[in-house]
Amino acid sequence: MMIAVLIGAPLGALVTGDLPARLLIWIWAFAAMLLIAAARTLWLVQQPEPDTEIPWARRALLGALVAGGAGFIGGLLGIAGGFIISPMLIWMGYRAKTSAATTAAVATVSSLAGFSGHMAHMAIPGLILVVTLIAASAGSIAGSWFMAHRAKPSWIKALYGVILLAVAGELIGETWHMGTMAAAVAALAGIAHLWWHMRHQARPPVPHVSA
Repeated sequence: MMIAVLIGAPLGALVTGDLPARLLIWIWAFAAMLLIAAARTLWLVQQPEPDTEIPWARRALLGALVAGGAGFIGGLLGIAGGFIISPMLIWMGYRAKTSAATTAAVATVSSLAGFSGHMAHMAIPGLILVVTLIAASAGSIAGSWFMAHRAKPSWIKALYGVILLAVAGELIGETWHMGTMAAAVAALAGIAHLWWHMRHQARPPVPHVSA
């Protein structure tokens, strides 16, 4: 997976500068894929954790394809591909916490590789770079501790589902310069769905009274 990311992320970053605006319609296709992935991930929230994993060879092949594609898209759009990789790993049979830990390592490599590709045609102020690195490192440490000691598998799946919805909303909304609003609406829709589903699951069954 690491090798695939190291190849895909710089390629995506290099392609960005040569991508004609009219071809950005593919972003809509990517957003549609994210919506499907979000629906699938939210459906898995209440499903039990898998007891077995798929064979190693199949995991290696699918993992390389997913990581390479996520790295390319991440480098192309300037985003980390972790929100794509983790749901895919869960679908492949990984436990939620294992997929999150694996994604953290792969996303770090993907982000660094994509950053190196973008540095060829842009410059970032040093102060912004340092502040961002410190904030991201602190957030990563806190998130990793919470994931390992407090988070439940269902929380992880629900969070990824909501993130996928928000990213899809952001991509679609940017067409009308309303990315942030669209992302918020999509995320709230996902949260409302989870709340309704959990409330419906917790409701006791109505006893049947025979005549």
